[in-house]
Amino acid sequence: MSVFLFLFLFFLLLLPPVIFLLLSFFPCNNREREGALGLQWPGISDVGGNLCSRTTRIWGGWFPAEGDEELAGTASRRASLRLQRRWLWWLLWGERYASDSAVAAADSLAFAARALSSGGGGARPAWVFDVDETLLTNAPYYAVNGWGSLEFNETSFDEWVDVAKAPALPASLKLYNELQGLGIHIILLTGRSEFQRNATQVNLLFAGYHSWEKLILRQSPDIGKTAVQYKSERRAALEAEGFKILGNSGDQWSDLLGLPMATRSFKLPNPMCAAAAVKRLVLPCS
Repeated sequence: MSVFLFLFLFFLLLLPPVIFLLLSFFPCNNREREGALGLQWPGISDVGGNLCSRTTRIWGGWFPAEGDEELAGTASRRASLRLQRRWLWWLLWGERYASDSAVAAADSLAFAARALSSGGGGARPAWVFDVDETLLTNAPYYAVNGWGSLEFNETSFDEWVDVAKAPALPASLKLYNELQGLGIHIILLTGRSEFQRNATQVNLLFAGYHSWEKLILRQSPDIGKTAVQYKSERRAALEAEGFKILGNSGDQWSDLLGLPMATRSFKLPNPMCAAAAVKRLVLPCS
């Protein structure tokens, strides 16, 4: 009888991460690729909406913050949470995240090629990229910091930025190079601060990015501004310089919203920040 009880408990322990794994294999269909929020703003494609909603649902229902004993419960429950965090690591580096990112990149490139062929690029066609979780992934940092279940520590994250070893998101690096091949000016618009310029440049070069037109970081007057306000103002300044912003790629809605907008904006998946939203944590997700 004890053997059957052990097997039953073992099955219950494995069931959540197995479901998590199976969900991550399903490819995006057209409804998922449009995204629930993407339908509210014409010109924005939300490829990652379904991935983030699944991650949010699983994380929010099963993953208490570190040290939350009331939610964590028994030792077996805590062991289950550790196992589930390993499955989140698999999702972040696994096939589903990669495939959603690749869909966003393919749609972006197809749009850029159509726009240029129809003469819609203007004299100075440009593409705006966010940096964190768009061109670079900070998953190695979160891997040793609770996968978003811990309160964000700005000091430790700044130390990670200084290391300048965040790897590229492969689909974004491929898109970046292909857009450059089309003659599109690359603008990097990040929420990082000016004092991080050197580390950011070193990291981008380390990850394989090069020859960007501009790298725009927050200046002193930008302190206290929301991401939407700050990035909107920078896009307006780019247009005043004569750039035609064909596309805008970012992992957060605050990367894309606000006027002026790009001709077409592309929302990339970011399960880390969707998870943090459920836990009501503050992560650098804008």
